[in-house]
Amino acid sequence: MSFKDRVFSFIETTVQAAKFHGIWFVLVFVYHALRMRFLLKDCPGKYSFLSYTIYFDNKWSAINMCLELFGQNVYYFETQSKTPFIVDAGANVGDTVIYFKWLYPGAQILA
Repeated sequence: MSFKDRVFSFIETTVQAAKFHGIWFVLVFVYHALRMRFLLKDCPGKYSFLSYTIYFDNKWSAINMCLELFGQNVYYFETQSKTPFIVDAGANVGDTVIYFKWLYPGAQILA
């Protein structure tokens, strides 16, 4: 992917984040995305993001997870219940559980 494509992809992701969560969240999101990109070592480790600790094998998996879940909001849904019951079939490493708990803190999640 060329540099120009990466820049436009990042801009599109931040626009999506603003659409779903507002400008303040975009500032927090961009801060964490840049911090992860330039300050994390490319080895197994952990990173605190939105009061959750993310453990990762390499920094690119952590960056892609944050961009996909919190930037593009691929799992976003609206509900009228403040405490929805969410079934996450195929939870894998639990990254979507972090997103759902952030989106609906009172949710009950079966992963």
